[in-house]
Amino acid sequence: MRFQVPQFIEHEPKVIGPFTFRQFLYLAIPGAVAFFLYFTAPFMLFVIGSVILFTIGFALGFLKMGGQSLSSLMAGFLGYSMNPKTYIWKESRTRKNTDVSKEYKRTAEQEAVASQVQMGSKSKVQNLGTQIETKR
Repeated sequence: MRFQVPQFIEHEPKVIGPFTFRQFLYLAIPGAVAFFLYFTAPFMLFVIGSVILFTIGFALGFLKMGGQSLSSLMAGFLGYSMNPKTYIWKESRTRKNTDVSKEYKRTAEQEAVASQVQMGSKSKVQNLGTQIETKR
């Protein structure tokens, strides 16, 4: 028996005509404000305000960047900008508390081994690796 796998899980349903509910609100609120401006403000203020409001509403309703709507990008930007940023360094609990100021002291056996090791002249990386290995 075959089952159909849903393809568009993040798809918002069209509620009012060709618009989703969110898109309808982004266009209806500037429309209501423009209607109010038509009766209360001078004509030029009404025209300029309506154009600005409908541009903002259209951008919020339909513009997407990187698969996210402009409103979610703006919310993320404002949340990041307004929240306090506190950076706290916490020392790892698995790290042993050792005194860094103590010098490493070699035993007599390690001194003898280190004096017998010949540094090869093949490359500087190999010389460095040999030096590191003999210091332990």
